[in-house]
Amino acid sequence: MRALRCPSAQQAARLLWAWPAPAGAWGAWPGPTAADACSPSNSSSGRSSRISSSSPGASARAYGSDATHPGAASTSSSGSGGAGGLGGGSIGWGALSAAGGEAAGDGLSLAAAWHAVEDPSQLSDSVILAVDSAELGPQHAGAYYPFDPARVPEAFQPFHQAFYPPRPQNLQRKGGCRGLQAEFAATGSPHLMWRAATQELADRLDAAGPAPRLLLRGGPGSGKSVALAALVERARARGEVALYVPDASALVSGGFFYRRPDSGLFDTIVSAQHVLKSAVDSHRDALAGLPAPDDAPRGGGGGGGGGGGGGGAQGTLLDTAMLGLSTDDDARLAVECCLSLIRGLASAADAGASVLLAVDNYGALHGPTGYGVTQARRADGGAGPDNGGGAYLHRVALRVEDLPLASAFRLLRRTDLGAARVLVATSARDGRPRSAPVPRRRDAETAFMPRFSPVEVAHLLHYYHERGLAEAPSVSQVEKLLAITNGSGVDLRRLGPRTAQLDTNAL
Repeated sequence: MRALRCPSAQQAARLLWAWPAPAGAWGAWPGPTAADACSPSNSSSGRSSRISSSSPGASARAYGSDATHPGAASTSSSGSGGAGGLGGGSIGWGALSAAGGEAAGDGLSLAAAWHAVEDPSQLSDSVILAVDSAELGPQHAGAYYPFDPARVPEAFQPFHQAFYPPRPQNLQRKGGCRGLQAEFAATGSPHLMWRAATQELADRLDAAGPAPRLLLRGGPGSGKSVALAALVERARARGEVALYVPDASALVSGGFFYRRPDSGLFDTIVSAQHVLKSAVDSHRDALAGLPAPDDAPRGGGGGGGGGGGGGGAQGTLLDTAMLGLSTDDDARLAVECCLSLIRGLASAADAGASVLLAVDNYGALHGPTGYGVTQARRADGGAGPDNGGGAYLHRVALRVEDLPLASAFRLLRRTDLGAARVLVATSARDGRPRSAPVPRRRDAETAFMPRFSPVEVAHLLHYYHERGLAEAPSVSQVEKLLAITNGSGVDLRRLGPRTAQLDTNAL
């Protein structure tokens, strides 16, 4: 991954690196570029660096984060080890040796590098920082921060749950951001690691110039969904408007659908109202200050396939959203209000507002839908009325193009979003091959979410130790857990608390 440059000489620090990105990620992602204050020294066998302890994020490097070696780690508190390794003793978060040395080996081991710290006493003994997500930056890479679930309610409830009576706990519908739910359930605490890859995405979204259109790819368990939710929560913490769909498959399946008599398209009222409700719940005040598009609906129609606009004042986006939520039998009105909300947010972005449109499981919008209609077919395969040969009923699956709401969330194909920033992520759950192309405009970029690096695995284990879920991690435990999980967040959550039970000799 491309190096994250130090924000200033006073905050200089070498930040975490993840695994190298494959071809097709942002640019070529060159090797490390050292900031002046980092003072790296190269050798034929490796690379070592001096880390400034004045950085507020210096604690995020307690296990080491050499930019050249993804597997670099710090020495143990006792200073044991040598050019050949660090030994297998327990390593503390702030336990860095002040002695420097040269890295040895090929960079694939956690014990491949030594690091020197100017003042180890200033390093924190905790991986958990009391930093609001609005203030996160490169200096916090690798540390855990408090995630506010109230800012992203969509991530913690099934997509259609808000419009149905509650179910018993063992019969709850699935939905939301399952990776985020699993992480908090595993630790019992709403804290997330601010990963270097997430910081790269944040930097790209915040960059000056044309509004980014980003497609986030990565292997199963790499953390795409969690990173997307983290960036939505960060945007809302900063006062930005973020329209978030945690699972696009809910736009093409579930709920009810109604045919438009005038066009043959189909409206999905429950999905539309869930999008409207999440926008109102998260941004009521902001929507009240943004004008609705001129063509936004301003009156209700009749019936499930009716709907339509009306006269009256222009109103605000809040008025449009509340109109779409005001009825449970006008699917077209709800969908048209949702489409107007997206257009209105794009116009607000052009006027200077900061707007983020985020969709997870984006590949579901480019595959089959869960909806279908029944048609009669002649047994002989011919067209026209039955000629006595008999007929049978045949179910025809609807295409995404038949659903105006789902089609509108194909954000990477739209040309009318103006200055609104777009971030979408693929998912292993959509049933599409990871290499399957996703139609998009030429200016859309592809970003790659790497799996957890060795240093990040060490941070995760120490966090589990702080939460009382695991013993203090050793270098050998980090190495063997990485070998078993291959950096998958799903497997790390499952096996992290049981690292002491893993048989190193079996690997």
